[in-house]
Amino acid sequence: MTESMWGDIASLINGLWPEADWQPIERELWLKKLGPLDVEIVKNAIEEVAATNTRKKPALAWVLATYNKLREQLESQNRMDAWKTESKSKEVADEEFTQCRAIQRERLIEVIEGHQPECVTAATKEVTRKLGVQFHPEPIADWTHLKLEAVCYYLKQGDTHESE
Repeated sequence: MTESMWGDIASLINGLWPEADWQPIERELWLKKLGPLDVEIVKNAIEEVAATNTRKKPALAWVLATYNKLREQLESQNRMDAWKTESKSKEVADEEFTQCRAIQRERLIEVIEGHQPECVTAATKEVTRKLGVQFHPEPIADWTHLKLEAVCYYLKQGDTHESE
């Protein structure tokens, strides 16, 4: 804590407890104990002690206890904010993944529907033979993503063999 920051705190204390008589050793102890702490939290702690105690002079222990309480509240709030941000980020990521997956699914269906029915049938038979995935009489739009991917893979394999 700089001298000007300590001066601000001393002014705050003197303003809140103008009748208090401070010995040099008390000032040194307060500076030693409060100096390494967060200045804004110290100020808030001093103001809270002044609002809740009517004695002519505050006790350092009151200020330190209030400081610890306020710091814990702030840390708890920061953790909560971080959790909310992380949670929100996860929700956004999940939504982006779902949207991307839907677009990918539409493209796979377009690829399959762009082939002749006999080519699609041959690809489904190959998928069943190699992967054991069964195709029941169902619309392509109802196929799982795995089925769509596998059939597209085998359709592309057939396209490659046909173009050679």
